[in-house]
Amino acid sequence: MKKYCLFALLLMAGLTNHSQTKKSSDLDVIQKHFNNLKKKSKNVANDFSEWKVSSSASSLKKGLTHYYLTQYYRGIPIVNGTYNMSVFNGKVNFTNNQFISNIPEKILQSKSVIISENEAIDEVIKSHQLKPGNRLVKTMKRNRNEDEVSVYNNTGITEDNEPILVKKVYVFHKNKLHLCWNVNLYEKGGDNWWNTFVDATSGKILIEDNWVISCSFGEENDRAHQYHTHPKKIIEKQINEEKIPYKKVTSMVASTSYNVYAMPLMNPDDGGRTIVSDPSNSVASPFGWHDTNGVSGAEYNITRGNNVWAQEDTNGNNGTGASPGGGNSLNFNFPVNLNQSPSNYQDASTTNLFYWNNIMHDVWYQYGFDEASGNFQENNYGKGGTGGDSVNADSQDGRGTNNANFATPGDGSNPRMKMFLCNRTNPGRDGSFDNLIIAH
Repeated sequence: MKKYCLFALLLMAGLTNHSQTKKSSDLDVIQKHFNNLKKKSKNVANDFSEWKVSSSASSLKKGLTHYYLTQYYRGIPIVNGTYNMSVFNGKVNFTNNQFISNIPEKILQSKSVIISENEAIDEVIKSHQLKPGNRLVKTMKRNRNEDEVSVYNNTGITEDNEPILVKKVYVFHKNKLHLCWNVNLYEKGGDNWWNTFVDATSGKILIEDNWVISCSFGEENDRAHQYHTHPKKIIEKQINEEKIPYKKVTSMVASTSYNVYAMPLMNPDDGGRTIVSDPSNSVASPFGWHDTNGVSGAEYNITRGNNVWAQEDTNGNNGTGASPGGGNSLNFNFPVNLNQSPSNYQDASTTNLFYWNNIMHDVWYQYGFDEASGNFQENNYGKGGTGGDSVNADSQDGRGTNNANFATPGDGSNPRMKMFLCNRTNPGRDGSFDNLIIAH
């Protein structure tokens, strides 16, 4: 299912973002619920003694709020120690307990001397054979849960000069709770964003996640990506049968138009480009795709707005590349000739990337990926969550070919999408040029 690759990347990426809203009265309800649980058994008293709300989301049903709690022990968060709960009109009506039970029995007895944060960072650097950077100098901050986080700026080894972040956590591994340093490092080059847990006693890496989701295309990758292939006719059938709750804007937003391979087309082989007028959704993007201040009227007449900033990145430096302009009329109509060099239709490529990012934003909004759920927006228009995290989308990225990746930090930080050029001399097995319209 190669053509679905980018959509899968974005969908999974969406799961990594979080909101941070809570009602004080509901916190009393939650505490009362835990107090009742502690009365049932002395063995579980520690399990519910320390917790914090990591995120919450209000339901469309009035009076219903969903809460996601993180378990703590002696002021240190327990990774994946979570408790999901719904509170409806002052009463708990749903729970899903994933807290670690019998914490004191599962704490791995560590030595009195633990490795330093710098040593934990060095372990990650060594593990991935990164080039040593500048001398590590830290500053301190507190995250949204008031946990202490060490911040290392100007290290010389991260992408976009992203700081390395380190905090102390507990990790449940092989039936024991290990005290760890959680090292977060966005590797230079942008291909990997490591979220690593280094055992604070042994110095060994216990668990590691990569926040960059990547998928390659082409025959040489067919074996590794066999689950991303589907015959073209099946894909078209799935698109036609899917009922997407999407409605075009009918508000006072200024008229816009884009010459693109429009939804539901996913590939130039599926059909030609069309002029799409006013495609933004009035609920998901109430002020249109070129707004950022929440007031009627576009702030940008280029491929930039509240949900995404699309620009070319042919030199692969993640800098500020060219973004095509639509003029005062916001008319984005640029020629495409796929037989020419991609540089000849750069503006059309970037416009297409801008269009599809916004379409996915507006469609997924209807399924609940809104502000309170941590979606990608600069301005959340007072609807919850944390703003300042629209997508930086790079078209014709010069770092590689036949690939795409998407790096997604937490809510409030800008994710980055990189769309590389596809090699048209090496089409997929069904004869199509996988993801060509987005990658180009």
